[in-house]
Amino acid sequence: MAVTAAGAGLGWWMGERCRTRAAQLEACDLLLARLQSRLTAERLTTRELLLQGAESPRLSGLPFLSLAAEGLSQGTPFPQAWAQALTASRSSLALAGEDWTPLEALGEILGAAEGERQAEELGLLRELLGERIADAREQCRVKGKLSASLGFLGGAALGILLI
Repeated sequence: MAVTAAGAGLGWWMGERCRTRAAQLEACDLLLARLQSRLTAERLTTRELLLQGAESPRLSGLPFLSLAAEGLSQGTPFPQAWAQALTASRSSLALAGEDWTPLEALGEILGAAEGERQAEELGLLRELLGERIADAREQCRVKGKLSASLGFLGGAALGILLI
């Protein structure tokens, strides 16, 4: 019985990891949307933009925001502070390999051009991120159910073998 429960728990965990990835990608999209709108409406520094994001409850699951803002406050140039923050955050987030591409590109865009141009480029990043979100949702739909079922059945089969 315990083996079956462990298998079911493992299946649930795998499904939850998938849902976490989708939620984190959606938070990244929200970040890009906020940056895009604020770049054209407000004249904030990059550090101020990141701090606003870090203070938002809906973006609190993105540790790279506060890490990058901290790097900026220590005088590190934005592209370097952003890359270091992303590297430091990789193990704490459920994002897959290609999920990081739009975030990495943000380091090259933010602060490198005029506000209008940056907003346009952020729109392109949001399109790319939208594809990653759609992929994550589809994987959750398909693999989430499959993981839960296989975890339970695998645990049950192992339990029977051990009897």
